[in-house]
Amino acid sequence: MKPWRLSGFLFLLVSLVEKARVLDKAFIGYVRALDPQGLHRALCCGECEACGGGPTVAAMLASRGLGPNRASILHYADSGDVTGDRREVVGYLSALFLEK
Repeated sequence: MKPWRLSGFLFLLVSLVEKARVLDKAFIGYVRALDPQGLHRALCCGECEACGGGPTVAAMLASRGLGPNRASILHYADSGDVTGDRREVVGYLSALFLEK
């Protein structure tokens, strides 16, 4: 079975990397749970933030309609992991949507 791949960007510019990690952790949790409705609610209420939030919800909805029923997180990092600059960070996430 060919897996679906989501390579998304969690764009978040903040001064505290800890705050970014909390927001990104919430986003990742919804992706991991393959819960597009929950992610949409979380984005709307500010529980998490992502520049690509809407497209991610759409990709999750489309993938569930085509068969995948679970997600696997491949990698998460933020720009500070690459640059060493922790004053403002942008998060990056890649995930697969798979059938059990």
